[in-house]
Amino acid sequence: MKTILHEFFNQKKLVNNRNTVINNVLGWVNEYPAIFLWSIWTSYLFLDLGATFLLGESIASYSKMIINFLGGGFLCQFWFFVFLPRSILENKWKIQVLTLGLLILVFLIAKGLIDYFPNPEFQSLKVFLILELLRIFHFLVFTGALWVLFVFATLQKEKNEMQVYLERLKIEHRALQLSPHFVLNMMTQYAASMLKLSKNLYQSMTKFSFLLSYSYKSLDRENFLSQEILGIDNFIDCQRQRFDSKFQFYLKKNIENLPSDRFSLPKWTLLTFVENMFKHGDCFNKSHPCQIIIGLKPNKNGDYLFTLSLSNALVSNPHIPSTEFGLSTVDRILKFYFIENYLLLTEKSLEEFNLLLIINYHGKSAHRPD
Repeated sequence: MKTILHEFFNQKKLVNNRNTVINNVLGWVNEYPAIFLWSIWTSYLFLDLGATFLLGESIASYSKMIINFLGGGFLCQFWFFVFLPRSILENKWKIQVLTLGLLILVFLIAKGLIDYFPNPEFQSLKVFLILELLRIFHFLVFTGALWVLFVFATLQKEKNEMQVYLERLKIEHRALQLSPHFVLNMMTQYAASMLKLSKNLYQSMTKFSFLLSYSYKSLDRENFLSQEILGIDNFIDCQRQRFDSKFQFYLKKNIENLPSDRFSLPKWTLLTFVENMFKHGDCFNKSHPCQIIIGLKPNKNGDYLFTLSLSNALVSNPHIPSTEFGLSTVDRILKFYFIENYLLLTEKSLEEFNLLLIINYHGKSAHRPD
């Protein structure tokens, strides 16, 4: 009996039920925002109906409740799905303000035809307009709070998906069959032996060793822009050694001796773009060589602007399977780390691919999420 009581009073939670419930609710809000909004709005209607049923029509008439539910519901839908997203997220507020004003005017006219004009002696037009505008204001404030919850749910979902994806990358990274230390030590040993035979071969092996070391670097360790750029240098030099005179590539860096090691950047972000140039591009085209231009300059606001532009001719009839790790993945990673402080533009035709990446580093370092 004592053992049973001990187990009963000392139960261990296998799952954090509270967090599970919260995530489920946020997931449902994110998945069905319209149903979520109308469920809240319908509960408000039932509250009106219940109060009217208990107190007669001293609270509100049934016709007034119907126009509030339908007209106010449509107004809140516009506020939730159109006005707030386009005004706040897209900064297109002028046309939205005009549309919202027109909708409010139509709502007031419809409400007046049902509630005020049939019995104008009960209250003045001024009082009617003030009360209705206050009601609309309450509707919009309440709906705005729900929209903030919806945005939070969306951001939380994206963050969770990104965290899961990064964890999967960590697992793949740690699933290497050979120890990184063993591989790098052997590469260093081979490079030292090659120095006696050929200085050029030694330098090539050293660059390849750096690239391997950089690829093995843990995602938990902070990474910097200077390391990524050095990785690009070594990657391209290895390709030059591999293809020799056939290789058609142009790399230009406008760093201006700025301390690029102060600027954080997720590992292999830029190198993914460079890898894709060799995977999908034509690096042997003399009339259209592959081109990468890298720049880092301060602006008048004390911020630093990093730019990466690349251009390459496309291989005709490529038969390369997708690794599902490309532009869309890098774009999600950049959005996770830099939020709105970056711009990624791509242009692709039948013969050519162009990419432009701009990152605005505020002050001395990049934004890093908690």
